[in-house]
Amino acid sequence: MKKVALAASVLALMVAQPALAQNTDTTEKSATEMKNDAVDATKEAAQDAKDAAANAADKAAEATNNAVEATKEAAQDAAQATKEAAQDAVDATKEAAADAKAEMKNADATSSHHWRASNLVGLAIVNAKNESIGDVNDLLITDDGKVDAVIVGVGGFLGIGEKNVSMPFGELTFRRNDDGKTVAVSGATKETLESMPEWKAPEKR
Repeated sequence: MKKVALAASVLALMVAQPALAQNTDTTEKSATEMKNDAVDATKEAAQDAKDAAANAADKAAEATNNAVEATKEAAQDAAQATKEAAQDAVDATKEAAADAKAEMKNADATSSHHWRASNLVGLAIVNAKNESIGDVNDLLITDDGKVDAVIVGVGGFLGIGEKNVSMPFGELTFRRNDDGKTVAVSGATKETLESMPEWKAPEKR
């Protein structure tokens, strides 16, 4: 019986040996495939990460280029606006200067033929040597509206002791001194005016 059992065991081992060998091969093959799959997955993940990084870099470069272009355009627009504003200011200054010059010319043309009465009263009267001989204190107007004479204040000091004399308006001419002040010019002397009779208003008008 023992021999029969032993023989049976040996026979069972012989039958099972190919199956065990096949299982071992299958296990080794599965491990290799898993390893290869893991390697492939790692490579794919690395490639995906590389592609994503490259895509992000491209987008960042594009955004940077867009920002640079926008900055250039803004700078060019600002420079153009500044240039135009400066030109407008220059043109406005030239126009204002031309207008002022024209106004001064018109004023000079008018003042060379017309004098305002309000500007004549208080005007200094000088002789040919530009020496002060009196002041215009008033104007005498005729019934037809013409200036007939000027009342000249002569003598005295600071208004004290001054007397008024009458002088024909036609004996006066008007001009501007070097300092721009208007003066009345007379051929008379200070002594001549002081020796004239004092003028007194006959009645209030």
